[in-house]
Amino acid sequence: MRNHIVIFLCMLLGNCSLFAQQVRVDWVHGLNSDESFWLPYRTFFEETRQIDGFFSSNGDAGLVFPNNGLHVYRTNEGVASFADRVQLTINHGIPGLGIGHSMGALSVREVSRRDPGAFRGMILCGSPLKGAAIMNAIQDGRASAYIDNAAWQLTRGPRAQLGSAGALFYVVGGIVVNKIKDNMRDDLFGSYGERTIADLAENSTYMNQINAVPKEQQIPHVMLWGNENSPMHLRGWSSQERASDRLPWENGDDEKWVRQFNTMYDVYNATAIINLGGAVVAAIGLQFGISGYFTFVAHEWRKGAKYMRDESESQFAELIGANKDHLIRYITYRTDECTDEQRRKCTYEVFYPYSGTGLAPPPGIILWERYNQCLSSCNNRLVTREIRIPIQQGSDGTVAAYSALAQDTPWEVPATEQYQVEGCNHMEMRGHPNMTAQLENVFDRQNDPIFNVPR
Repeated sequence: MRNHIVIFLCMLLGNCSLFAQQVRVDWVHGLNSDESFWLPYRTFFEETRQIDGFFSSNGDAGLVFPNNGLHVYRTNEGVASFADRVQLTINHGIPGLGIGHSMGALSVREVSRRDPGAFRGMILCGSPLKGAAIMNAIQDGRASAYIDNAAWQLTRGPRAQLGSAGALFYVVGGIVVNKIKDNMRDDLFGSYGERTIADLAENSTYMNQINAVPKEQQIPHVMLWGNENSPMHLRGWSSQERASDRLPWENGDDEKWVRQFNTMYDVYNATAIINLGGAVVAAIGLQFGISGYFTFVAHEWRKGAKYMRDESESQFAELIGANKDHLIRYITYRTDECTDEQRRKCTYEVFYPYSGTGLAPPPGIILWERYNQCLSSCNNRLVTREIRIPIQQGSDGTVAAYSALAQDTPWEVPATEQYQVEGCNHMEMRGHPNMTAQLENVFDRQNDPIFNVPR
């Protein structure tokens, strides 16, 4: 009711100059974060706007606790519990703006549902308003399976290269990977909390209830959503690592794992080429067993490289719900790869006649040409195949666009109330220049008594 009175008076007077003295803003951090997340914006906007910045974490010590001097909400007990703390610690008075990130935005929305007068408007940033698909993947084991597959794909080349020693490598690597997985599981279910995971999952009881609230019972809100560049999973992991260390945003915030994967990709491809060279030399020397071994090793290195470049992102996008549909296409093409059986057949036909017969084989280059000619029978045959092409919609590497925009729910807003933060992942929202620019755009909304904040 209070926010409606403010809106009415602003409209009646034709402007909000009466209320331009320090617009109250409640900044609410997200899951496993703290007030440092919003600190760059609070500092900047308090200097450039008429804002009375207030971190919603300065209340009862039983509700919040310090972490290295920074106030933190407990976020591991579900959305309702988080909202309880926000509701008790916000600066009650003339309704201001509630700005929340991720789960913090969910708690702001929950407070507004309980008390429509708590805020005059909400700015919901990178929030899984329809649920976070990654939580469903944690619950049903797909997240763990993704880690298993990544470990398998990335160690295929090294294991093949080591030959019999590869078994030892895999055992030792498996112990390490399992330890990492155990730590991640402790992290997810220990620090996130099972109640929080359950609430944030898509189609959870909580999500279904909150997303049934009719529009007429909602207060005004706008949505900011990140649309990260590819590879969004590596960029997201890079920023998450820095944010977990409480490091401020800086240029290159999202590049660490991109650089490391690019280096690994180059190494994997170079190693594959070296092994193919070994296969050619061995074949020319009629050492077909060794040639086959090197060919197999090169294949394994290339599979690891292909996973890094093509598959790891698409499979992760599936986990976070960013692959929401698939195009089915039937394509006819000339294959450029032969099966292992076809390669063995050509090896036998070209090289075997000279093995153990005493006949002098033609020069190696001639044999290689014959071998490639033999393979042309499979390299040039027409193949028709059904392919499913994932359609990857925008995401911030954690929350897909459809959830951040509450699509197909009463909370969905017109395009004019949606702000895309380009090139920004979930944790880069703590300081990315494009995020600052979009907050400026919200505060500069003309003839809008809710979100306009004077300079």
